[in-house]
Amino acid sequence: MDENQETAADLRDALTRNGFVRCDIAACNCGGWHARYGLPERWAELKEALSDAGHPLCNDNGNMVSKALAALIAERDSLRAELATFTPLRAKGVVDADDNLDCWDTNPYEICTRHVATLNEKDPAAMWRVVDLFARDEGPNV
Repeated sequence: MDENQETAADLRDALTRNGFVRCDIAACNCGGWHARYGLPERWAELKEALSDAGHPLCNDNGNMVSKALAALIAERDSLRAELATFTPLRAKGVVDADDNLDCWDTNPYEICTRHVATLNEKDPAAMWRVVDLFARDEGPNV
């Protein structure tokens, strides 16, 4: 290969690495290169989202998105099945950002937004909020 061909190959590699593809649009027929409109950024977002969900692309799943998504979907389905064993209570609770229960009451109207607002004024980082409480019937107390 002569020097010009090597330079052209290097430039093609640089374009490909940065998300460009050779124009194959018949109507355009420019013979140039076009950006793939953020494909590398979308791919990075997908990898980050899988990682945040606890299923990063790694050797365990062969670095394959389909296997990581299958594991995530299986986890979701098992959590849904587990949630089905719980029954909603006629109760509300106040929890912080880490889901630590601060207080609860069987009358849903006793815990109000004023209470949560007061807690958030004391500790804004806690992000207090009112939630519905659930329980599972474990049978009679032994």
